[in-house]
Amino acid sequence: MQGLQKPVGSAPTGSFTTTCLRSVHFGPDSIEKLPSILKDITRDSTNDTLPKVLIITGKSLAASPVIPHIEELLRKHNAFAGTFTKMRQHSPIEDIEAALGVMSEEGASVLLAVGGGSSIDACKTISYFNRERNGAFIQHIAVPTTLSAAEFTQIAGHTSKEGKKTVVSAEEICPKAIILDPKIALHTPQKLWLSTGIRALDHACETLYRPGGQYPLQQLALSAIRDLFTYLPQCVDKEGQDVEARGRLQVAAWMSLFPSRLETALGPSHALGHGLGATYSIPHGVCSVLTLPNTVRAMARTLPAASPERAMLANAFSYLPTSYVRDHMSLQSGEGDEEENACLVVAAALDTLIDRLGLQTALSEYKVPKEDLEKLAKEAYATTSGKPGWKEICPSPEQLLKRVLEPIF
Repeated sequence: MQGLQKPVGSAPTGSFTTTCLRSVHFGPDSIEKLPSILKDITRDSTNDTLPKVLIITGKSLAASPVIPHIEELLRKHNAFAGTFTKMRQHSPIEDIEAALGVMSEEGASVLLAVGGGSSIDACKTISYFNRERNGAFIQHIAVPTTLSAAEFTQIAGHTSKEGKKTVVSAEEICPKAIILDPKIALHTPQKLWLSTGIRALDHACETLYRPGGQYPLQQLALSAIRDLFTYLPQCVDKEGQDVEARGRLQVAAWMSLFPSRLETALGPSHALGHGLGATYSIPHGVCSVLTLPNTVRAMARTLPAASPERAMLANAFSYLPTSYVRDHMSLQSGEGDEEENACLVVAAALDTLIDRLGLQTALSEYKVPKEDLEKLAKEAYATTSGKPGWKEICPSPEQLLKRVLEPIF
């Protein structure tokens, strides 16, 4: 199957609509561009006064050198309004409301998310709520410290008072600028960094078999799969101090979920993760560690033969480093056809990568009751199959239960 990669269908056709993201700045020390980025997004080249910025982050980053450095950078340009350090995992609505209050009290007109998906989704949600209440979206900049890629979407999730994942969406809530600085990422705890790398793989894999998937985005996703498999282990080998590897992984996360107006659900792995994360306080990256390999196996068996979705997933085989292919030679000549076997190798390679990164876990470790699995499967199916094109290819609730959830309990 070494020559498996092939074009899917005839010449690519389609339409692509980007978001309101204006710029992405990447590489070591790119955080130093923050003042000029602020000037750019406010579109005022005649006034040297920068807007007042409220930083949104969590407690762990606030205790690192990252936040004090950014605060000082803003103070030098009289642009610092304050720092909200109480944003918790999965962006609880109580924290969103508290941050809105601080923003108003401090007179901030721009938000700066520094952290993972929770801080970034919080800024998007704050922007959305401000439009509902005060008539205007709030501009914000994202400085991600994980690989979850939340900064590249127009969708934001937060947790309701009842503990349910709640989603808001609007093109205007996207960050206006993104800063990918691998030196800042060195302060991210190793397990969090690596697990969100699997989250990026989740984006990439589900982009491949998403119905109506855009061919250019799928090609970027394939390249992301190659780089994530290559550079995540390097972060382990060098104990998290490899700036080059972290920088390449940040770009890979960007490619895994390239900015676009998503019109269909990414897939069942994400739907299962949303249910698990908000309900049982499982981190985003760990949700993907749990659900992605088995979801890829389930998709390999349920995607119709000769469908563009299965062909694209099979193409990921050709982007795996040779060591992962060699580890699973027996699957290449399995009972299925060539494409199905290639998809199964991708799933097995994900298991191997998770093992090499030391991320193995189980639902039981997060106190998920076994009797809840059926409900989780049904909710994930309803979420996914209700989107355009998914009903025909999404694994059934029974398949999600038997093939994805029960094996990881």
